[in-house]
Parts: sequence; C-alpha cells; structure tokens
Amino acid sequence: MIEDLKEDKIKKYLDNDIDNLKRVQNLYQDITEKMIAQQDEFRTELDIWKNESIQFEKSIPTPVDEEEHSEKINYLDTRKNQLIEENNKIEEEIIFIENELSSIRLKKTQLINKENQLTHENTITIPNKEYLFSLYTNITGIKWSNNDNNNNNNNLPTTSSTGTSSPSQQEQQHQSQFIKGIILDTQSLNQNNCQIKPFLIDKNQYSNDFDIVNKIWDLID
Repeated sequence: MIEDLKEDKIKKYLDNDIDNLKRVQNLYQDITEKMIAQQDEFRTELDIWKNESIQFEKSIPTPVDEEEHSEKINYLDTRKNQLIEENNKIEEEIIFIENELSSIRLKKTQLINKENQLTHENTITIPNKEYLFSLYTNITGIKWSNNDNNNNNNNLPTTSSTGTSSPSQQEQQHQSQFIKGIILDTQSLNQNNCQIKPFLIDKNQYSNDFDIVNKIWDLID
C-alpha cells in the first residue's frame, strides 16, 4: 500500500511537472513568436532608415571649390552691374526719344496751323485783296505796286558784268511793307493836261485792307 501511495505521489509530481513544462513551452513559444515579429518589424524600420539615410546623403550638395565659387560670384556681380548700366542708358534714350516725339508733335501742330493760315490767305484773303485792288484800279485809274514777287522781280536790279548785286533780303522785306503808286487826275487828262500824283502808304500803320483802301480814296479826293 505504501508503494501505491509513493507511486501516486510520484505520478502527481510528474503530472505537475509535465503541466509546468507545457506551460513553459507555450510561454517560450509565445515569447519566441513575439521576438520574431519584433525582429521583422525592426528589420523593416531599419530598411526604411537606411533608405532615408541614402536619400539624405544624395540630397547633400557636392562641395564646390571655394575659388571657383568666388570667381562665379564676381562674374555674376559684374554682369549685374553691366545690365543695370545698360538699362539706365536705355531709359535715358527712351526719355530723349519721348521728348523728341513731343517736340515733333508740337512742330507738326504748328505747321498744320500755319498751313491752314496760308490756305485761308491764298483762297480768301489774297483773292479778296486782289479783287479790291483791281476794282479800285478800274474805277479810279490808280496804279500801284504791292511789292509782291512779280513786282519785285520787275523792279529789282539784276547782277551785271560790273558786279552790282540785287538788294538784300532785308531791303526787300522793308520795301514789301509799302504800297506805292500814282493817281491820275482824270479831269486834267480830259483837258490834255494830265497830272500825276505819286503816293506811298505804310501798311504797318493800318490794321486791315479796308483802312488802306479808305486811305487811297482819301488821296483821290
């Protein structure tokens, strides 16, 4: 009986040991699996860090020679100053051209106004003046010279072989301000005793042609 008790006791111890061993084996297996999973995760993270490290190394610029770098900076500074100077010259030229264009526009406006004035004189003022002079010549028998181009050409002396020259432009302008002519006394003309009365009128003393004509009428009276 004692032997049976011993065997039962030994059997219990063995059963307990077997259970403990199984628990230990299961625990070891769990720990081993966790360690393997952690190792795999660590390897994955390590690969990621390696790739990031490689990319970081590639992103670091290659060292440049300091002397070469300084030369390049000096060249770029010089080129920058040249471009600034060229830009300033271009701006000055633009301002000059704009001023020239403004002057040309002003001159063009003045020429257009002068052309309009001359056109008005040629089409209205001068024909009216010629008509009035012709009318009063036919009525009164007055003959005069207005010192226009034709009369000037007829009255001006020409250069001869002795070297005598024609009047200067200043003298011509001085003469052009006068109206000169003669008045025939028609009553004495009918009596075969014609009297000639010369006259000279300064145009600058009168504001318009009608005042000049009135002056001529006064001379006739």
